[in-house]
This record gives sequence, structure tokens and C-alpha cells, in this order.
Amino acid sequence: MTTQFFRDPTLPFLIESRRACDSRVCYQPHSHDDYSIGAVDAGCSVFNAKSCQNYQLNVGDLVFIPSNQYHSCNPVAEYSWSYQMLHIQPQWMQQLKQELDTSSLLMKDLQHIYVMHDQALYTNFCQMNQCLFSSASNFEKELAFTDFIQTFLTHTQPDQLSLDMEDYLQRPPLQSCLSELSLNPLLSLQQLAQMTDLSRYQIIRLFKAHTGVTPHYFQLNLRINCARQYLQQRCSISDIAYQLGFADQSHFQRTFKLFTGITPQQYMTQNVS
Repeated sequence: MTTQFFRDPTLPFLIESRRACDSRVCYQPHSHDDYSIGAVDAGCSVFNAKSCQNYQLNVGDLVFIPSNQYHSCNPVAEYSWSYQMLHIQPQWMQQLKQELDTSSLLMKDLQHIYVMHDQALYTNFCQMNQCLFSSASNFEKELAFTDFIQTFLTHTQPDQLSLDMEDYLQRPPLQSCLSELSLNPLLSLQQLAQMTDLSRYQIIRLFKAHTGVTPHYFQLNLRINCARQYLQQRCSISDIAYQLGFADQSHFQRTFKLFTGITPQQYMTQNVS
């Protein structure tokens, strides 16, 4: 398996692009703070989310995943696959969407999971991502990226796979829990209960009913997303493990690999910029 990342702080709207070839790695369910667009280059993958189970993605398929949507995308058992994945700043993509002619938008909102089966769109995606990993200027990369996102939002009628995320993210009790955990991902369940005036039992039921995961798992996902940011800043792995409350560096490394498919060291160093 080979994995490459592209990150560039001068292109802040593009948080990260990833290319993986011949991967057999399986991921735990996870979510991102950003919007994600994935493309299948070889093999096939089984996609799962709270309202979408065992959906098969094939070569040339693209999938859009909104922020905070728990999902997993893994190869069929005993086989490998190759894929590309973009992580996009939500505010930037929302702003671009607002600039477009609303009558041309086929993705009316960005709160659903969408799948596209369109060879021309897939080819456009590959050309854009190849530009990101090339020696092209940042201006050329921004043009290619912006052009693709505009095409992506208007080009083809997608399959919609999930319910509106706003349905549960904006529920006051859950929103209160999410806000507190976002400010401090190391809170205990008892502390969270005291801060939100909910019982521990209510919090557990609330999370499992509306996110599909337990509060602890949600908290762990937050810590891994924080770790990604620290690693992009090239912070010490041992310091990250300590700051994020892992028992030791080995515990952090094992957990990070379960969520991302690679070690913290690989994530930090396998960057093409």
C-alpha cells in the first residue's frame, strides 16, 4: 500500500487531499469537521453510515460526506482498493455554493450524503487532484480546485443516501453536549452531565440515538481530529499523546491508526506540497 497527502497552508480552503493505492486497511466509523469528497480508482468499497448500510462504491464513483457524519468506507473482504479523498473547509464551499446560480444547483444542500456515477465528473476529479500533487503554481491549483467544486455542485444528479443532518445536530440537548465536548474533548461523562443538566443515562441514549455512537466514541473521534491538526503543525507525537489524554504514546499510535489507517509519523511525513 502507498499513501500520499497534499496539504498547503497557503490554500486553507483545501484542508487535505489523500491518495491511497492497493489498500486493504479498514477504518473504524469516524467523522470529520470538514466536507469530504472521495473517489474510487480501483477495486470496490463498502460504505456505511447511520442511515446507509453496506452501499457498494465501484470504480469511478464519487461520494460526498457532510461534516460530522459518522461513516466508514472499507474494501471488500480479502481485496484491496485504491481511492482519493478531499477534505474541504465547509465555510469556503458554502460560500462558493452561494455564488452559483441556484437554478443550476443539483445539490440543493450540503447536509446529505451523495453518490455520483459519472465518468466525466470522475475524470475531472482525477485531473484536479493530479494538479494538486504536481508542481503547478498555487494559483493554478486554486483554479483547478474551484472549477471542480463548481462542476461537482451543478454537473450531475446525485443519489441521496442520508437524512438531513440538521435534524439531530440542532436538537438543543445534543447541541449542548456537542458544544461542551468541542471545547474540551477530555471531559468525563459525569462532568458532561453536570454541565448540561442531563443524566449520564440521558446523554448515552441521546448520542446513540442521533449519532450512532457512544459519547466516549464521539469524544475519541474529536481527539483524533485534534491530533491531525497538531501533526500538520509537526508537533511532537509524545506531546500530542499527553495533551490529548492518551495513556501513553503507544496507545495514541494504535488509536490513531484505527481511525486513519496510518501511524501518526506517516501522517506527518507523507506530505507532498
